[in-house]
Amino acid sequence: MLRTAARLGRTSFKFAFAALAAVDKKVFGLAPYLLYETLGPTLPNGGRSAAVLWGLAQRIGWAYPKAVRRAGHANADALFDAMLAGRSGVTFTEDEYEDAWQYVPHADQRIPLPIPELLDLIDALDKTPSVHTTPEFPFVLAAGQRRAFTANVIFRDTTWRKLDAGGALRISPHDAERLGLADGAAARITTRRGTARATFLVSTLMTGWPASRCSQACSLR
Repeated sequence: MLRTAARLGRTSFKFAFAALAAVDKKVFGLAPYLLYETLGPTLPNGGRSAAVLWGLAQRIGWAYPKAVRRAGHANADALFDAMLAGRSGVTFTEDEYEDAWQYVPHADQRIPLPIPELLDLIDALDKTPSVHTTPEFPFVLAAGQRRAFTANVIFRDTTWRKLDAGGALRISPHDAERLGLADGAAARITTRRGTARATFLVSTLMTGWPASRCSQACSLR
């Protein structure tokens, strides 16, 4: 049905899609696939993958019609045409300051501050031990520390690191002296989850590192 409606034009497709969604609410969850397979082949210039944007344009046009018109689009269909033509991005709405609260999805347009999943944890704070180390694991391992030269590494290899190319683990001067570690020394880190070897960097920044910032406790050998 949707393929036939798509061949007849987007107006016919819109009514057919709305009728199908009214009968079966699962259609919304399958919308990206359905749009790709039915509306997609009718789009110009190999724009099949852009079919999913048709659904987004319809939703925006229905929810924020004034903002869409202020952005220069007569309706949702015109917005979708602009999306197909705009290879470098499209302004899809233009909002007034007072429109901001429309984007708060709650009925009372208020932002609820309580996070139910955290309430029990908050209630247990005064009963939670503040010591995160044990005789077996006497050190705090602060994993994922943010440093001045860190950056997203999804698209990078290790050559981008101008300093500390090996990713040294910092340790306080007091602990380094006690363990006989110097800058560049290697040692084995052991936690309840496993072991690994690391190169160490002696740093005063680690003096008095708060246990509340730790991810887990560890031992060093």
